[in-house]
Amino acid sequence: MRWDYKDPRRGSSFEYTNLFDSMARMPGISADLFPFDEIERMHGRNVMNDMLIKTVKETTPDLVFFFLYEDEFSTETVDKITRHTKTFNWFADDHWRFEIFSRHWAPHFTLVGTTDWSAIDRYEKAGVANVIATQWACNHHVYRPEGIEQDLDVTFVGQVHGKRREIVARAARAGISIQTWGAGWATGRLTQAEMIRVFSRSRINLNFSEGSAPRALLRRIRFVVTEGRHLVPPGSMRTRFNALRAREHPQIKGRTFEIPGCRALLLTEPAEGLGHYYAVGEEIATFETLDELVDLCRQYLRDSSEAERVATAGYERTLREHTYEHRFQEIFSQLGFSS
Repeated sequence: MRWDYKDPRRGSSFEYTNLFDSMARMPGISADLFPFDEIERMHGRNVMNDMLIKTVKETTPDLVFFFLYEDEFSTETVDKITRHTKTFNWFADDHWRFEIFSRHWAPHFTLVGTTDWSAIDRYEKAGVANVIATQWACNHHVYRPEGIEQDLDVTFVGQVHGKRREIVARAARAGISIQTWGAGWATGRLTQAEMIRVFSRSRINLNFSEGSAPRALLRRIRFVVTEGRHLVPPGSMRTRFNALRAREHPQIKGRTFEIPGCRALLLTEPAEGLGHYYAVGEEIATFETLDELVDLCRQYLRDSSEAERVATAGYERTLREHTYEHRFQEIFSQLGFSS
């Protein structure tokens, strides 16, 4: 998608800013964008699908890289493309979308990737073998240190949901003032440039690991066999209810890599596999309880040199291993492309 949740008023989408921009900057790569949200809005779904097939035939790419969102494409469109060239889809949110979405789409691609390590076994049990584990990362061309004064103590950038408002309020009562921005907070949303600047200005950047998804997306889940018009999952109420409950499962997010990529200190809730990417206490910091959050905030605010040491180590690890170029190189290798 070109725009965040298909809405130009919200600015560029995560996929465009991070995945497409990173890929387009890679040496030896020529990447063309097919902004399916814009094309669908102008011409409708069916014409958009036909235009994609036509574009692939005319440009004969080595790879068609998808990031599926809802029901914009038909399985027939993806099948036609996969028969003629390699295709890849990046699946996000498999902790709740696997049963209702991903497992049904995966067989239509040459290869798929999931950011949820635990989903690999579920793919295999479902008979889907063309899957690899990948992970979010940092677009180091965009998220980078700004070299400005750290005049903010503790900040959080993200929408209000789950327990976030309560944690911020309880931390304030314990003497830790957390400045917040995002949908649902009184201060509202920041632009991407403003957000990156906040990361650099903050002595401590908080991150919460519970997932989220637009409830409207869950309401749109259907099972339509004849047209393939909607998402392809079984549409039982139990399946949808389980997906709704699983949204809050702790997960690694893009913010996990973007904050260290700005040479800023990340203080985050833990998530499965996090220790594989960063050394806790050395490159990032984690908390599980409010008391731990408060204690760590006090520690790093008191000892700025230690906070800077951890932030610098996290930054160096990010550039060394966790840019999107690293992720794409792994994916391209799995697809049989040489470095």
